[in-house]
Amino acid sequence: MSEPALCPARDEPLDAGTSFLPLACSLDPRQVAATWSPQPAPALPADQQKRIDAAWEQALAKAARRGARLFDGPLCRLMDFSFAEGRLELHLSPTSYKQFVGTNRSDPTARLFGGTLADPLGVIALVLTSDGQILLGRRSKTVAEYPDLIHPVGGCLDWHGRDLSPGDAHAPLPDPLAALMTELEEETGVTAPHVSAAACIGLVRDKRTYQPEIVYDLTVDLDAAAIRQAALTAADAHEHTEMIAIPDDPVDLARFIETHLCQTTPATPGALLLHGRSRWGNAWFTSVRAMLRAATA
Repeated sequence: MSEPALCPARDEPLDAGTSFLPLACSLDPRQVAATWSPQPAPALPADQQKRIDAAWEQALAKAARRGARLFDGPLCRLMDFSFAEGRLELHLSPTSYKQFVGTNRSDPTARLFGGTLADPLGVIALVLTSDGQILLGRRSKTVAEYPDLIHPVGGCLDWHGRDLSPGDAHAPLPDPLAALMTELEEETGVTAPHVSAAACIGLVRDKRTYQPEIVYDLTVDLDAAAIRQAALTAADAHEHTEMIAIPDDPVDLARFIETHLCQTTPATPGALLLHGRSRWGNAWFTSVRAMLRAATA
């Protein structure tokens, strides 16, 4: 088990595009569990619902102009989380992509005035290859979020298969790792048998949208070239224009974070910092984080 993370409190100001939610160690996926509240969030005030509807119509029109794919879908809202005795528990409830667009994406400051954010939980992975690389994807112009920027493989955790009624006690709970494995196959063509190890390395929030993301390291038995080739014919190959490899080395990773900051999504530096902390400890994490704070001050 890795040494404790030097993470700020939940409400500390964000830095370098990301805030770090307190998670003390690298966890085996079996130490991550979800609880489910089947009741959706309370009805929103009429004015906020109107803003959500308007933001959604604007997003649909913008997506159509760019040829991007956009549809509403059922997502899992991160209401809260708890971490005790080496176990992370995610407290989830229903939300939707439309609610995300109309709150987190369009009006994240609403939370400061008592507004309700959708807060859909994202699941992202740093893909660690057999030849010592970290793979990220450059998002294409056809995606709704952060086109042209560098981002880990992943997506949002949904609740397909769960009923909203309180009596749905036997439906499977949302599983972040299972969702991530699906995203991995769809985006890169890499299937579960090629994943030799998985570890949950932390939780971050996007500075721009305040969306929470759970971050994993996924170690695969393929080299970077093989994954790049497989990604060309993956089901969702259209989501990326290229797969970017970074040497899994403390100097190279720090240099990449510094020099590519303007080309990455807000969550990406946070995910890479958590990987470095898990791999090389708090001294590396603190040093690179301080460098980013100075660069973005």
